[in-house]
Amino acid sequence: MGYVSTAASVVRDLRSEGRGRILVVVAFGWFLSISVRMVYPALLPYIRETYGLTLTTAGLLLTVLWTAYALGQLPAGILGDWLGDRPLLVASQLLAAAMLALVVIADSAAVLYAATALFGG
Repeated sequence: MGYVSTAASVVRDLRSEGRGRILVVVAFGWFLSISVRMVYPALLPYIRETYGLTLTTAGLLLTVLWTAYALGQLPAGILGDWLGDRPLLVASQLLAAAMLALVVIADSAAVLYAATALFGG
């Protein structure tokens, strides 16, 4: 009986002041962000064929993605402290969507690498 009342309490807390909606939006943003990074390796055979990449240059593409992601952590934290979390999350999701669109329409390997680096960051 105590578990049911605790679960109801958690749901009530999430619904108050719009916190649940914010949590869902942030969680969905993270889901998309991490999902795309995890899908890159599965798409590598198709990317290699489309852009004529060797195994080495395809591996470099993944390295660019994850290195840019790692290097973007400190500046993102500083910007989050300076601008606030909400504006930074909105801006980063919009920028990530734009960079993914650029990845999709990239007509050369150089554009693909640049868009991948910007998405990673």
